[in-house]
Amino acid sequence: MSSLVTKFEWGFLHPRNWGLWIALALLWLLSFLPRPLFNAIAGSAGSLAMSLNRKRRQIAETNLKLCFPNMKPGERNQLMQRNARITGQCLMDLGTLWVRGSRRLDKHSRVEGAEHVYKIHEQGGQVILMTCHTMALDHGAQAMALKHPDVHAVSMYKQQGNRLLAWLMYRGRTRHGSTIYDRDEGLRGIIRDVKKGAVFYYLPDEDLGPDESVFAPLFGVPKATLPALGSLARLTGAAILPCISHYDAKAGEYVVKILPPLIDFPVRDRDASAERMNQVLEEMIQRDPAQYMWFHKLFRTRPEGEDAFY
Repeated sequence: MSSLVTKFEWGFLHPRNWGLWIALALLWLLSFLPRPLFNAIAGSAGSLAMSLNRKRRQIAETNLKLCFPNMKPGERNQLMQRNARITGQCLMDLGTLWVRGSRRLDKHSRVEGAEHVYKIHEQGGQVILMTCHTMALDHGAQAMALKHPDVHAVSMYKQQGNRLLAWLMYRGRTRHGSTIYDRDEGLRGIIRDVKKGAVFYYLPDEDLGPDESVFAPLFGVPKATLPALGSLARLTGAAILPCISHYDAKAGEYVVKILPPLIDFPVRDRDASAERMNQVLEEMIQRDPAQYMWFHKLFRTRPEGEDAFY
């Protein structure tokens, strides 16, 4: 049974949630600002937050040192600064997704490559969009759902601890017609929907621990990798299309790029498919590394006998 919070609850008005309601009101107000002014305020807030959050800053620096060992300290610092600004801009723009109408998101987003999805569907095929954890992830998914309502998207979501925040996230992710499944329910519903023509918006770059993972290199570092994508491709017959979302601050737009389907996936076995998947993830991240969520513990789980990085 799903534990997702799908409806408003009167308990959301409890005083313990007033801080979140105030923050939501501030996000709503920010969403009315012209994009240049919004970018300046939100970007500065992101930079300040990262400078004050020593733990997250150290995690990001560790990840970048592991993934880009030849990057000079000055270049790494510049990348982290740009990443902090993009983080602030995307997080403080959640008001556009949660409490504003669709017009603002429609105006400030674009989708490139949707023709690849339509071509496969016209040929009677199925589609899985393989994406990754960029800061513009939610904005890109909702832009796709808004601009292409005939492409029914499904995705998975892990329940948040705060029920009000969980409801806001669920509401924001489904308001344009997408279907969200509780991760604890497994993949049966996803497989059924993909076979019926839905597009699965899949994020395989999470570290869910050793029990659910195999180790495959990512930027040359062994990473606990979810191996399900190869099996999903075989079970559904779906083509795998790389898809990445990013925020173009200069244009003030969220951009979704859908790339042509992989022609060499799945490969011979589970481990080889996981390795190939991580190669594609690398290519996606390298398009603009500052867009990625480097402040998460990307390499939290280590092979037996190896020391922890964080």
